[in-house]
Amino acid sequence: MNRYFSVWLASSPWNTQAAHARDLRTYFDFLWFGRGRCDWRDATTDDRAAYEWWRRRDDFGPRVEDTNWDREVSTVNQFYLWAIEQDLVRANPVRQRAAVAWSPWRRGADGSTGRQVPAEARTRGHGAR
Repeated sequence: MNRYFSVWLASSPWNTQAAHARDLRTYFDFLWFGRGRCDWRDATTDDRAAYEWWRRRDDFGPRVEDTNWDREVSTVNQFYLWAIEQDLVRANPVRQRAAVAWSPWRRGADGSTGRQVPAEARTRGHGAR
């Protein structure tokens, strides 16, 4: 975890680092306290679905807005992509889908860009098409 902040986010502004720390802590706390002491290395897509339900729909949850949720999804997805590169986990619990290009010159015949993006994002824009 320290490597993520000291290497991957080292050149990011302090407020970006603080937002990442807050988003990751919220997610990891949910795994630990809400999913039976689940370690972040063992998280599954079912854990992510439970997290989304708690964050967005649970009457007793925080019910965050789309923009906050999208930022959290981006943060956790970026962290897991880094963790996969570092061989710390084998799979990303954030569901992915093919990115759709906004420009006809940037997409293949199927309309996709060949990139994967989080399928959990709720708003459009910033690559979440």
